[in-house]
Amino acid sequence: MHPYNPPELFLPDFIANDASSIRLCATFGSVLAAVVGSHLMLWGGHLSSKDKGITSWFLVCGLLHVFFEGYFLVHHATLSTRTDFPAQLWKEYSLSDSRYLSGDKFVLAIESITIILWGPLCLLTSRAIVKESYYRHPLQLLASLAHIYGCLMYFATSWLDGNRHCRPEPFYFYVYYIGMNVPWIIIPGLLINQSFTYISSSLKKLHDMEAR
Repeated sequence: MHPYNPPELFLPDFIANDASSIRLCATFGSVLAAVVGSHLMLWGGHLSSKDKGITSWFLVCGLLHVFFEGYFLVHHATLSTRTDFPAQLWKEYSLSDSRYLSGDKFVLAIESITIILWGPLCLLTSRAIVKESYYRHPLQLLASLAHIYGCLMYFATSWLDGNRHCRPEPFYFYVYYIGMNVPWIIIPGLLINQSFTYISSSLKKLHDMEAR
Protein backbone atom coordinates (compact mmCIF):
# COMPACT_ATOMS: atom_id res chain seq x y z
CA MET A 1 0.00 0.00 0.00
CA HIS A 2 1.17 3.52 -0.81
CA PRO A 3 -0.44 7.00 -1.02
CA TYR A 4 0.40 7.75 -4.67
CA ASN A 5 -1.62 7.96 -7.87
CA PRO A 6 -2.43 5.86 -9.78
CA PRO A 7 -3.33 3.32 -7.07
CA GLU A 8 -2.04 0.43 -9.19
CA LEU A 9 1.46 1.95 -9.25
CA PHE A 10 3.82 -0.86 -8.25
CA LEU A 11 6.25 0.20 -5.52
CA PRO A 12 7.73 -2.92 -3.93
CA ASP A 13 9.17 -2.47 -0.44
CA PHE A 14 7.81 1.09 -0.18
CA ILE A 15 8.68 2.77 3.14
CA ALA A 16 6.54 5.69 4.27
CA ASN A 17 8.12 8.95 5.48
CA ASP A 18 8.53 9.40 9.21
CA ALA A 19 8.96 13.20 8.94
CA SER A 20 6.00 15.55 8.46
CA SER A 21 5.64 17.68 5.34
CA ILE A 22 6.03 20.85 7.45
CA ARG A 23 9.29 19.61 8.96
CA LEU A 24 10.67 18.55 5.59
CA CYS A 25 9.81 21.83 3.85
CA ALA A 26 10.95 24.01 6.78
CA THR A 27 14.32 22.25 7.00
CA PHE A 28 14.86 22.40 3.26
CA GLY A 29 13.90 26.08 3.11
CA SER A 30 16.21 26.90 6.03
CA VAL A 31 19.18 25.24 4.33
CA LEU A 32 18.58 27.14 1.08
CA ALA A 33 18.11 30.44 2.95
CA ALA A 34 21.38 29.92 4.83
CA VAL A 35 23.30 29.16 1.62
CA VAL A 36 21.85 32.15 -0.23
CA GLY A 37 22.40 34.47 2.72
CA SER A 38 26.04 33.39 3.03
CA HIS A 39 26.56 33.81 -0.71
CA LEU A 40 25.22 37.38 -0.67
CA MET A 41 27.21 38.33 2.41
CA LEU A 42 30.49 37.04 0.96
CA TRP A 43 30.18 38.04 -2.70
CA GLY A 44 27.03 40.06 -3.38
CA GLY A 45 27.41 43.15 -1.21
CA HIS A 46 28.07 45.44 -4.19
CA LEU A 47 24.99 44.38 -6.14
CA SER A 48 21.68 46.22 -6.42
CA SER A 49 18.66 44.72 -4.67
CA LYS A 50 17.33 43.45 -8.00
CA ASP A 51 20.61 41.78 -8.95
CA LYS A 52 20.89 40.24 -5.48
CA GLY A 53 17.52 38.62 -6.08
CA ILE A 54 18.48 37.43 -9.56
CA THR A 55 21.85 35.98 -8.54
CA SER A 56 20.13 34.24 -5.62
CA TRP A 57 17.56 32.79 -8.03
CA PHE A 58 20.23 31.29 -10.27
CA LEU A 59 22.25 30.07 -7.30
CA VAL A 60 19.22 28.25 -5.89
CA CYS A 61 18.35 26.83 -9.32
CA GLY A 62 21.91 25.61 -9.84
CA LEU A 63 22.15 23.98 -6.42
CA LEU A 64 18.74 22.31 -6.81
CA HIS A 65 19.60 21.02 -10.28
CA VAL A 66 23.06 19.71 -9.45
CA PHE A 67 22.62 18.34 -5.94
CA PHE A 68 18.94 17.73 -5.19
CA GLU A 69 17.96 16.55 -8.66
CA GLY A 70 21.33 14.86 -8.95
CA TYR A 71 20.41 12.82 -5.88
CA PHE A 72 17.19 11.80 -7.62
CA LEU A 73 19.00 10.65 -10.74
CA VAL A 74 21.48 8.53 -8.76
CA HIS A 75 18.87 6.94 -6.46
CA HIS A 76 15.66 6.99 -8.55
CA ALA A 77 15.45 3.19 -8.74
CA THR A 78 15.36 2.78 -4.94
CA LEU A 79 13.85 6.12 -3.93
CA SER A 80 10.62 4.65 -2.55
CA THR A 81 12.58 2.43 -0.14
CA ARG A 82 15.00 5.06 1.19
CA THR A 83 14.52 7.04 4.41
CA ASP A 84 17.27 9.69 4.32
CA PHE A 85 16.29 13.36 4.17
CA PRO A 86 16.55 13.95 0.38
CA ALA A 87 14.60 10.74 -0.30
CA GLN A 88 11.82 11.82 2.06
CA LEU A 89 11.64 15.18 0.29
CA TRP A 90 11.30 13.44 -3.06
CA LYS A 91 8.65 11.06 -1.72
CA GLU A 92 6.74 14.04 -0.33
CA TYR A 93 6.84 15.88 -3.66
CA SER A 94 5.92 12.67 -5.50
CA LEU A 95 2.49 12.85 -3.90
CA SER A 96 1.85 15.45 -6.60
CA ASP A 97 3.60 13.53 -9.39
CA SER A 98 4.44 9.88 -8.86
CA ARG A 99 6.45 9.72 -12.09
CA TYR A 100 9.46 10.42 -9.88
CA LEU A 101 8.95 7.03 -8.23
CA SER A 102 7.88 5.03 -11.27
CA GLY A 103 11.01 5.26 -13.43
CA ASP A 104 9.23 7.42 -16.01
CA LYS A 105 11.46 7.79 -19.07
CA PHE A 106 10.61 11.44 -19.72
CA VAL A 107 11.36 12.46 -16.14
CA LEU A 108 14.70 10.62 -16.23
CA ALA A 109 15.60 12.25 -19.56
CA ILE A 110 14.65 15.81 -18.62
CA GLU A 111 16.31 15.52 -15.21
CA SER A 112 19.52 14.21 -16.79
CA ILE A 113 19.66 17.21 -19.14
CA THR A 114 18.85 19.58 -16.30
CA ILE A 115 21.55 18.19 -14.03
CA ILE A 116 24.30 17.99 -16.64
CA LEU A 117 23.61 21.20 -18.58
CA TRP A 118 21.26 23.61 -16.86
CA GLY A 119 22.59 23.22 -13.32
CA PRO A 120 26.16 24.30 -14.16
CA LEU A 121 24.76 26.99 -16.49
CA CYS A 122 22.73 28.49 -13.63
CA LEU A 123 25.75 28.52 -11.33
CA LEU A 124 27.82 30.15 -14.07
CA THR A 125 25.09 32.77 -14.59
CA SER A 126 24.99 33.53 -10.87
CA ARG A 127 28.76 34.03 -10.88
CA ALA A 128 28.57 36.25 -13.99
CA ILE A 129 26.09 38.51 -12.21
CA VAL A 130 28.31 38.80 -9.14
CA LYS A 131 31.34 39.53 -11.36
CA GLU A 132 29.28 41.99 -13.46
CA SER A 133 30.49 40.13 -16.53
CA TYR A 134 29.37 41.03 -20.06
CA TYR A 135 28.49 37.32 -20.41
CA ARG A 136 25.70 37.82 -17.85
CA HIS A 137 22.76 38.51 -20.19
CA PRO A 138 23.52 35.86 -22.84
CA LEU A 139 23.85 33.27 -20.06
CA GLN A 140 20.74 34.55 -18.29
CA LEU A 141 18.74 34.40 -21.53
CA LEU A 142 19.85 30.85 -22.33
CA ALA A 143 19.23 29.51 -18.81
CA SER A 144 15.79 31.13 -18.65
CA LEU A 145 14.74 29.73 -22.02
CA ALA A 146 15.87 26.27 -20.88
CA HIS A 147 13.79 26.55 -17.70
CA ILE A 148 10.63 27.56 -19.54
CA TYR A 149 11.02 24.84 -22.16
CA GLY A 150 11.68 22.13 -19.57
CA CYS A 151 8.81 23.20 -17.35
CA LEU A 152 6.32 23.39 -20.24
CA MET A 153 7.37 19.92 -21.40
CA TYR A 154 6.98 18.65 -17.84
CA PHE A 155 3.42 19.97 -17.62
CA ALA A 156 2.51 18.95 -21.18
CA THR A 157 3.60 15.32 -20.85
CA SER A 158 1.61 14.95 -17.64
CA TRP A 159 -1.46 16.66 -19.13
CA LEU A 160 -1.38 14.46 -22.26
CA ASP A 161 -1.39 11.46 -19.90
CA GLY A 162 -4.47 12.81 -18.10
CA ASN A 163 -2.46 13.91 -15.05
CA ARG A 164 -3.03 10.39 -13.77
CA HIS A 165 0.15 10.50 -11.67
CA CYS A 166 -1.08 13.54 -9.71
CA ARG A 167 -3.21 13.27 -6.59
CA PRO A 168 -6.38 15.34 -7.09
CA GLU A 169 -6.47 17.05 -3.69
CA PRO A 170 -6.04 20.85 -4.09
CA PHE A 171 -3.02 20.95 -1.78
CA TYR A 172 -1.03 18.38 -3.72
CA PHE A 173 -2.16 19.53 -7.16
CA TYR A 174 -2.15 23.32 -6.79
CA VAL A 175 0.44 23.89 -4.06
CA TYR A 176 2.95 21.13 -4.90
CA TYR A 177 2.44 20.33 -8.59
CA ILE A 178 1.50 23.79 -9.88
CA GLY A 179 2.94 26.07 -7.20
CA MET A 180 6.38 24.47 -7.06
CA ASN A 181 6.84 24.52 -10.83
CA VAL A 182 5.16 27.67 -12.16
CA PRO A 183 7.94 29.94 -10.78
CA TRP A 184 10.21 28.30 -13.39
CA ILE A 185 7.94 29.80 -16.06
CA ILE A 186 7.10 33.20 -14.55
CA ILE A 187 10.54 34.25 -13.27
CA PRO A 188 12.43 33.10 -16.39
CA GLY A 189 9.88 34.98 -18.49
CA LEU A 190 10.69 38.20 -16.64
CA LEU A 191 14.43 37.52 -16.94
CA ILE A 192 14.15 36.85 -20.68
CA ASN A 193 12.44 40.21 -21.10
CA GLN A 194 15.21 41.93 -19.10
CA SER A 195 18.02 40.28 -21.07
CA PHE A 196 16.34 40.75 -24.45
CA THR A 197 15.83 44.45 -23.71
CA TYR A 198 19.43 44.87 -22.54
CA ILE A 199 20.96 43.03 -25.51
CA SER A 200 18.73 44.84 -28.03
CA SER A 201 19.56 48.22 -26.52
CA SER A 202 23.29 47.44 -26.53
CA LEU A 203 23.20 46.32 -30.18
CA LYS A 204 21.27 49.44 -31.15
CA LYS A 205 23.87 51.68 -29.48
CA LEU A 206 26.63 49.78 -31.29
CA HIS A 207 24.77 50.12 -34.61
CA ASP A 208 24.25 53.83 -34.07
CA MET A 209 27.97 54.32 -33.27
CA GLU A 210 29.02 52.44 -36.41
CA ALA A 211 26.59 54.47 -38.53
CA ARG A 212 28.18 57.79 -37.53
